[in-house]
Amino acid sequence: MPSPLEIAASSVQARSRISHHIYQTAQRRLLTASSGNHGIAATFASQTLSRNLTVVLLEIVISAKFDKIKSYGVDVILRGAETGLAEQHAQQLAASGITPTFPLQRL
Repeated sequence: MPSPLEIAASSVQARSRISHHIYQTAQRRLLTASSGNHGIAATFASQTLSRNLTVVLLEIVISAKFDKIKSYGVDVILRGAETGLAEQHAQQLAASGITPTFPLQRL
């Protein structure tokens, strides 16, 4: 289980990226790929900011993280057994016009 510091750092990163996208684009839906922690932070931020979010998670995501993310009412797609495959799928979805926000994305 991640430490409180790891969760807090992930939350700050997610909120920063989502906030940036909210002010930079008029699109209503956001998109991210995650192995869990970033997804949790992004779902919290999207709910707080009243934005729709799709989270692409690993197929092997820890069930507690999956349940937490789903509890926020976001769309979840399970894809791949490694982070690269989930991010690749998210990037394909982003090409359709959804605004991406990835954990280590440079803004």
